[in-house]
Amino acid sequence: MDNDDIQWNDAINRTISMAKDQLRPCFAAEHNLKLDNCCKIQLQTLINRLEKMTIKEEEEEVVYTVKLTYFKPKGKYYSDGEYKTKKEALFDIWSEVREMRMDGRLPGLIPGHSPFTISVDVLDHPHAHPHLIVY
Repeated sequence: MDNDDIQWNDAINRTISMAKDQLRPCFAAEHNLKLDNCCKIQLQTLINRLEKMTIKEEEEEVVYTVKLTYFKPKGKYYSDGEYKTKKEALFDIWSEVREMRMDGRLPGLIPGHSPFTISVDVLDHPHAHPHLIVY
């Protein structure tokens, strides 16, 4: 868990406890059999929303494995490599591979490598389909 996640969780916990403090009279009334359903519903709604935000934040961190296959200029297989990415859109992943190719830092190849045609596969992506990046 990085520093941003810790700060986010602390903010949610502070918000929940502030909401409970503000609605504490409702709980006191509940124990005296004077139920104020409006306060209970408001508190429960707030807690549910905050919990959903936390769950959604955790679900958003999807990591995809990107498999790369390299071919020489005449089409002969050369090598392969793979790396993990947090990018969600296929176009962003393909752009990331293009940038790595231009910088000469593709996984599975030495830095400053020769030009290759690259087949990009993200098999665990919901919209997966192969993509070629031609030199």
